[in-house]
Amino acid sequence: NNFNIAYQNDHRLYDKIVLRLAQQHFEESRIERSLNNINRNTQTETVGAYSVNLDFSKSINKKNSLYYGVEWVLNEINSTGLLTNISSGSKIKGPSRYPLSDWSSMAVYLTDEFRVSDKLTVQGGLRYNQFRLKADFANNIEYYPFPFTSANINQGSITGSIGGVFRPSDSWVISGNFGTAFRSPNVDDLGKVFDSEPGTVTVPNPDLEAEYAYNFDFGVSKIFSDKVKADLTVYYTHLQNALVRRDFQLAGKDSILYNGQLSKVQAIQNAAVARVYGIQAGLEIKLPAGLSFSSDLNIQIGEEELDDGTTSASRHAAPLFGVSRLN
Repeated sequence: NNFNIAYQNDHRLYDKIVLRLAQQHFEESRIERSLNNINRNTQTETVGAYSVNLDFSKSINKKNSLYYGVEWVLNEINSTGLLTNISSGSKIKGPSRYPLSDWSSMAVYLTDEFRVSDKLTVQGGLRYNQFRLKADFANNIEYYPFPFTSANINQGSITGSIGGVFRPSDSWVISGNFGTAFRSPNVDDLGKVFDSEPGTVTVPNPDLEAEYAYNFDFGVSKIFSDKVKADLTVYYTHLQNALVRRDFQLAGKDSILYNGQLSKVQAIQNAAVARVYGIQAGLEIKLPAGLSFSSDLNIQIGEEELDDGTTSASRHAAPLFGVSRLN
């Protein structure tokens, strides 16, 4: 469900107000049974997601526009497990994938767009976010040797960005941006129990903190004779406190029984520094007879610092890819 209200008025504090109310309901389940095991495990997760956004915009003058607002988000997570004996049909409570959890976020932001001249526009902004995660592991205490019954994260973060677009002529566009960002741990990072691979089990880690990114990009676009457009962008992201899966101990043990198998313990941890950088290039050409040709190429490299100080390829950095089209 999504409900929007927009109000416009020449007020000293705003020209326009937009209120957005949203609600969603998700459900997913996993059903599994090991070979020759008489028990079938059904895990079901439901999430109720709610959000409120109140956004204001105000033109100070012909060159200066201000945007500000507040946001509130709540995710309510319920997770259950059910073991079914496929021979007798009897059912008993089983281990769940996630703890019972509430994840919430409250934020305020302010952005200013200033048209320095007809050729140059700059924009800067600040945002403060307070995020909270409350997790209750009581539904899994009887199945796993957790040394904790709950986890609470209540942290704040301030992020900012500044950038500009310069148009020296109708055929040139030059842009650059610098910004900071963060991602707070969610229930999937902090609380899930699953077998990431045979002989390995990922367990909760209540001591997670947010990961922070510092981003930079610079781009140039040029049109030649109204027939050819070429653009090139370079970018770099530096990620601190990166959330990665590493070996872990649970109640002093590096292995536990999971689904009847002794499994090595791992957990998501703030254990790495990561870098992602690359180039994006594009080309568009107008051809005779209403035809056109376009091509885009993306080259990106991701590096992740390991525990011993060496680096390896980041798991989520895509390989080189591109696409060309004749239209």
